[in-house]
Amino acid sequence: MSAARLIEVDISVKRDNCMVTNVISRLKLSPNLVKLNIGVEESSHLLELGQNHKDVTAALRQEGVKVSALRRDKILALSASCDSCRILAKLNSVVLSARSQGKDTVIYRLLSDKNSLKRILKEFETEGIEFNVLEEIPYATLSGLTPRQSEIVLFALVNGYFDVKRKTSLTSIAKKFSIKPATADLIMRRALKKIVDAHMMGKV
Repeated sequence: MSAARLIEVDISVKRDNCMVTNVISRLKLSPNLVKLNIGVEESSHLLELGQNHKDVTAALRQEGVKVSALRRDKILALSASCDSCRILAKLNSVVLSARSQGKDTVIYRLLSDKNSLKRILKEFETEGIEFNVLEEIPYATLSGLTPRQSEIVLFALVNGYFDVKRKTSLTSIAKKFSIKPATADLIMRRALKKIVDAHMMGKV
């Protein structure tokens, strides 16, 4: 990914094989998709239902979806990846957010560059997936961070490096950007120092 020309891209994608979305649609619910972690084989969906989730949990489990109840109104659902999530994961895409629109449409917000975006769209076309690029906007980095620092820190954040129970490793981050783990660590420490300094000075 080219750090010099990063953009945020909203893409509307039609697919009909997301088990989580299909069950939710069948139950005529409109949950808030808080977070989506994509994978080639499986993807996890953090859903805020706004109501008791027992019926939803039962329906999802009947379809083979692994469900963990987090609170009265939140569940974590792990299911086989739909076609679009599988492609995005295979191409190591950074998904900033995702929201469902009905049974068969999801709108992804991606962090990308022009070349990476072309590869994603070409793969969608090859797989016969209907899509529409809704908006492309320049990616605004935090003041003081280089595009490279911002890109790596954001990738680490989205992929759970800073979570209490880490979901990715420094080695994995370094591999993603074709650098040594020690280099990735140095870049992130310098970037985090800038972020902390800016926060303490009220600049974030």
